[in-house]
Amino acid sequence: RPRQGSSSTAIAQSTVVLWVCLILSAQLALSLQHPGHVFRAPLPHRTMPSSSSGLVKLGSVHLDALGQDLVTYQHASGIRVALCPIPGPLCQADIVVATECANDTGLPHCLEHLVFMGSKHYPDRGYLDKLASLCVSQGTNAWTDRDHTAYNAVTAGEPGLRKLLPVLLDHVMHPTLSDEQFATEVCHVDGEGRLRGVVYSEMQGREATEDDLQDNNAYMLLYPNSGYAYECGGLTPHIATLSNAEVRQYHRRYYRPDNCFLLVHGEVGEEAVGEALDEWHALRAEG
Repeated sequence: RPRQGSSSTAIAQSTVVLWVCLILSAQLALSLQHPGHVFRAPLPHRTMPSSSSGLVKLGSVHLDALGQDLVTYQHASGIRVALCPIPGPLCQADIVVATECANDTGLPHCLEHLVFMGSKHYPDRGYLDKLASLCVSQGTNAWTDRDHTAYNAVTAGEPGLRKLLPVLLDHVMHPTLSDEQFATEVCHVDGEGRLRGVVYSEMQGREATEDDLQDNNAYMLLYPNSGYAYECGGLTPHIATLSNAEVRQYHRRYYRPDNCFLLVHGEVGEEAVGEALDEWHALRAEG
């Protein structure tokens, strides 16, 4: 699911996403230096929700390149939120999760694919993208890197994003992760004894390319004995050894509200974001 977009709005959005990814990279580095430590953004002393929603304002950062203030919040669920008012018709939400690799099985990449297969409250595959089309969106997207995984949705206007965001959050935080989905999307043996699967086939076509070989070897030399030394997409000999139980365990470890950052940019109000988060949080509380 490659990321697309090269307009000035997309460039501005990428700048803000990079800012958030740098925060999460620092968070991951801190957790590596202090095992067992969970990074949490400090809450201001005696703060109150800044609106009728469960959002508490933390502060703001001025982005000189955009001429805009990025305002940060904490939601009652534990998710940190950043809002950046980029002028234009498109509104985008990025859910960024701090993730890392311990080997070349490509766990974060496999999980990224499986997230779109269905969720606890919306189990039907394809529901998310059908809803996105009704919200004047080109669909949802995602990418995996060595220190984070991000899921995004772009809609034309605030109302569509308000409707789509709770469903996207449910997919990210509560995917179904069935064995059947794993076999189809990650890896399985077909009737002729050949290894198949969406992720397996994708990496089979990439891992021997010049760009990937150079990139992986550079990271191994620069960052030995760390998560950066591994191929986050996975290498086929290792993907073939992966189990769905490992994917579920990886999701439980990293996909927590206090380990993710929601970035919303465009002409989207604080109230709309708070309402979307409250709706998802209420679903989550129902079990």
